Amino acid sequence: MPKNKNKKPANSKLDLTRKKLTKFIENNPFSTIEKIGEDIVIKKPWGDFSIIFDLSMKADSIDLVLNNLCLPPSFSAIYHIDTKDLEFIYTAFKSVDKNVKTRSFSFFYEKKEYKCNFSKASDRLLKIAEIAFPIDVSLTDHRNLRSLQLYNFESRQGKDIKFPVTDEPISFWIRDIEYNEDVITQLAHHMNFYMVYYDMKSPRIVFHSQNIENKTTQPPRYRDGAFSSKITARKIDDNLLRYWDASKKGNYFHRFIYSYRIIEYCAFSYIDSKAKSSIRKILATPNSLDNLDKVVDGVVGVLNSSKLNDDKKIEEFIEKTIDLKKIWLEVQRNLHAFNKDIKCDGGYVISAFADKMNEDEFTRSFAKFVTILRGIRNALSHGKDQKTSTVITPTHKNLITIQPWTFLASAIADEVMIYQGLH
Repeated sequence: MPKNKNKKPANSKLDLTRKKLTKFIENNPFSTIEKIGEDIVIKKPWGDFSIIFDLSMKADSIDLVLNNLCLPPSFSAIYHIDTKDLEFIYTAFKSVDKNVKTRSFSFFYEKKEYKCNFSKASDRLLKIAEIAFPIDVSLTDHRNLRSLQLYNFESRQGKDIKFPVTDEPISFWIRDIEYNEDVITQLAHHMNFYMVYYDMKSPRIVFHSQNIENKTTQPPRYRDGAFSSKITARKIDDNLLRYWDASKKGNYFHRFIYSYRIIEYCAFSYIDSKAKSSIRKILATPNSLDNLDKVVDGVVGVLNSSKLNDDKKIEEFIEKTIDLKKIWLEVQRNLHAFNKDIKCDGGYVISAFADKMNEDEFTRSFAKFVTILRGIRNALSHGKDQKTSTVITPTHKNLITIQPWTFLASAIADEVMIYQGLH
């Protein structure tokens, strides 16, 4: 019988490596062992797409290191399974404050004492730095490994390095702690607060976003299909331009809030100018002085109508100044985010527009849309929403949740700025 040339040998190098690192994969199920060209690598250590471990760099001994480690996705840290020590990767640069470098303290939390200190990085961590390679732009600063890699390089070069920039690598340690990411996360948040409370220059534990599937569709590059060759500009209020600039930077929480401020600023200015215009018309009547009661009634009526609640002001302003069909196009891009209730971290629930969304339903329920926008703003800005006593906390999950709403608020803000002052 002819042999299958495509069949892998039973004991291929890849299979043997996977077998040697069985414990590591069990402890770090978000990672995979794969072959890239002739090299065997670990993809997604820490669940981080921006780094790989090249196992050929330390082929003889690296399994003994990795099998004793958990790599917590939320932190630039390694957990030593055998000693139960959690090691946060800090730095090997010389700039470490000498007061921090020797710091040691006990932290009492939830009836347990945790021994904490800054001290020399472990040999395991230095070995990991040897095999780690960046392969993509990183939101995690490649887990703080770059200074350790430079330290390893300078150590190999010895006296040939004229101007070394590194010193003994320092880590922050929490000793004798059980591995539970929820417990560690709560502990780290509390520890950050108290460390900075007692030392304003204290290093803080950095939290990284775990990879959450994001189905949000980005707005198109060109609003009208192409860049305009002729642009007729009108003078725009300086405050609006500054709000707009802020709305295009930072995370989606900040961008949403500044986009909403643009809408709010324009809406209130519109209502005020509309009231002033109505009063001018009443007072400009040639016989106004002959009928003061009628004039007073008219002015009072205008003032009362201008005292609409904030939702009504914004609703009226948007409906009378911009084309709702343009807003509907933005809604269509991410219908999945708008046709169901979504509970945010912090407890706040973003309500759905309707079970089945279409353009007519969107137009009919536009008042509800304005209320939802304002509710999101309140839940982001206030300590607690006054009605529900809930908030939208600054977590990665909420960042993903708020993204389509930010695109929507930004689209409305852009439109009201274009037409601001024309109504």
